[in-house]
Amino acid sequence: MMLSVSTGPRRMLALLFGFLWAIAAQAQAPAATSLRVLYSCRENPPSAIRGAVASSLSAAKPTVIPEVRLVYLVPSDRTLNSSYAVAIANAGRVLKQWYQGQLGNTRTFDLHTPAVDVVQSTHPVAWYQSNGGNGFAQFYYNAAQDVFAAIGGGYNDPNYVYAIYIDAESACGQCGGCGGSGVLVVGSNDLKGLVGQPSIRYCATDPAPVQYPPCRWVGGLGHELGHSFGLPHPPGCDQGLPTCDYNDIMWVGYAAYPATYLNTAELATLNQSPFFKAQSPFASGLASCNNLLLGSRPQQLAAPEVTPNPAHDLLTVRWPTPLTAPTTLVLADALGRPQRRYAITQGSAQSVLDVQGLPAGVYVLRYGHLSQKLLLQ
Repeated sequence: MMLSVSTGPRRMLALLFGFLWAIAAQAQAPAATSLRVLYSCRENPPSAIRGAVASSLSAAKPTVIPEVRLVYLVPSDRTLNSSYAVAIANAGRVLKQWYQGQLGNTRTFDLHTPAVDVVQSTHPVAWYQSNGGNGFAQFYYNAAQDVFAAIGGGYNDPNYVYAIYIDAESACGQCGGCGGSGVLVVGSNDLKGLVGQPSIRYCATDPAPVQYPPCRWVGGLGHELGHSFGLPHPPGCDQGLPTCDYNDIMWVGYAAYPATYLNTAELATLNQSPFFKAQSPFASGLASCNNLLLGSRPQQLAAPEVTPNPAHDLLTVRWPTPLTAPTTLVLADALGRPQRRYAITQGSAQSVLDVQGLPAGVYVLRYGHLSQKLLLQ
């Protein structure tokens, strides 16, 4: 969530007067099978906009224990930053502990393994802003669809909530921080914030961004996760009423994280969520949120070179350095279903993969928590 917070209740009340906005016509989604609710938590202007956009996923029964899946989406014209991946993983762990403390009954959510799915896209930043139009929800929609194509999934997935960090900026008038129906998307300022880098303007007409410590950005993830778990904004806040509970994490309390809370109704909703279950309690005291890199050594996330792309019969994978351990490459189709697995031995610097016999189309080659989109012809 990217929402500038000023001090003083009158100023906040003026800034936070919410309104409802239907945006179904603006999101260029495929044919609808259900509706999904999208909560916008934009920095400029800081109004809470809620709308309905078409969903492409029908209701289904869960096939795995439901988990939160953290995703780091890297556009083709951005460089993968291993510190971002480490900070995302640690933010998820910190929030898992905070949610457990709020519920008070050892219930909290599970995180997927690996802790972060790193998706290196073939699309540049401009594609997320303009593919299918430049409507309010298009940035959110394009980022989500790109991730679904790479790792599978969809809106209202009974198995996963998707928390997508994309190293890109939304265009003027687009939602740069939205969550709902099991999917949240936040942009480059959230990544910068987690590692203590200064925020930037997304739009030339925006005021200079307020610079916050990393805890505020962990709180922002906690807010958007709440939306993805089905929590709305607190009563009266969208309407700008004086009864609005400003300090709730589901309004602007996220900016003071961890000194924020969930209200009684929100706790009741989470206690009924299939994503929350009893787990071993954490040690006393909240984990630090202001240095998400402390005690963590960034993983070596350098991706191999995969050629040719598009490919016909064979793929060549060249590793930046010889592998220090055996690994398995998985070639999945556009729906995330594994089609081929390739065992790669320790010490390999180059591997040739046989893709003969596979139908032409879009595929994803996965290696550890990295993935790369491929086209077979």
